Amino acid sequence: MNAKEIMRSAVHVAKPNDTVHDIVIRLGQEKVSGLPVVDEVGSIIGVITEADLLRAYKENRSHESVDQLMTKNVISVTEDAELHDIVDLFLEKGIRRVFVAEDGNLRGVISRRDLVLCSQISKQVSEFSRQLCPGT
Repeated sequence: MNAKEIMRSAVHVAKPNDTVHDIVIRLGQEKVSGLPVVDEVGSIIGVITEADLLRAYKENRSHESVDQLMTKNVISVTEDAELHDIVDLFLEKGIRRVFVAEDGNLRGVISRRDLVLCSQISKQVSEFSRQLCPGT
């Protein structure tokens, strides 16, 4: 199984000049903990997360724009990245989401929850197959 098969391609994004207020509202509406920040051509230039917003509040920087607060070192994979490599990445880096990109352009996102659900679904399908076709 690869990233293209798991990823959600409908990804809500932030723009560099968005405000903290914009992002707080969007995170609440979309029920996500972070958004990729993309430039005018759709290239990923950062990620803005709940942790970034808390840091901005604590440092009295909540008046600044997203491009001043975002995490710039974005971890991404290509569409052909294998499931086991993506799991390793989540565990090694301690991240909550990984973006799927081709040539720097955002194609999708995979969250830890997506991987857990994918794993659970695969397990249920395997069990169902064993029940239908014992001995295979």
